[in-house]
Amino acid sequence: MSDGIAVEAIERYEKCPRKFYYQDILLLRSRSEQAPYLRFVSVIRSMLKWMNGVPQVERDEALIATFDEAWAERGPAEHPHSAIYRDTARRMLDVASREMVGTVLGTERELIVSTRRVILQADNIREETHRIVVQRLKAGRLAKSGESVRTRDLLVHEAVSRGHSKPVVFEHVSLLTGERTPAIEKVDEQRSAAVAAVFDEIEAGRFAPKPNGRECPTCPYYFVCPSSGPALK
Repeated sequence: MSDGIAVEAIERYEKCPRKFYYQDILLLRSRSEQAPYLRFVSVIRSMLKWMNGVPQVERDEALIATFDEAWAERGPAEHPHSAIYRDTARRMLDVASREMVGTVLGTERELIVSTRRVILQADNIREETHRIVVQRLKAGRLAKSGESVRTRDLLVHEAVSRGHSKPVVFEHVSLLTGERTPAIEKVDEQRSAAVAAVFDEIEAGRFAPKPNGRECPTCPYYFVCPSSGPALK
């Protein structure tokens, strides 16, 4: 962790320390082929990152060609419903493009938590006249019961808040419908404390599994992971 740790790895530890151990300490990787939906989302994510890194005029001019290249490289081009996936992806990127207007700020951030560097990536950060808006651009509909606020959402909101004097808000935006809902307006200091505790647990070598009847059967490490066990040291 000397070079920092991605917030996704922290979330992985929070969900199951043993899975974190296999994936982030032992660097074991699944060789199974990605499902079509995951390949579809991969294209969306790669395009959002590209869109955030180029000026708006260049983005508008090169969007179609760059999308075609990304789709051919990693999209589910051979799937029977490829045309539906493709059309949906294009419509989602049109919604994303409408959000990336005005003064768009850098989306790669970092936060120092208890002397450790946490690496963060927002989907979009836009500066407005009286505030800064940090967005999660979701490749799907927003949950009717409300979107859960993830560790990555809280930490990226905190990182942006520390770097700017304007008020910072975090919102979820559906790339499918354009619907949005505000999620965070104030920095959650308790979350940083919880992340610091995760660092302590990792350094102490505590990687006990968290059995879950729903999650475990789909985990790529299911057949090598005990359902329970002592901390690995």
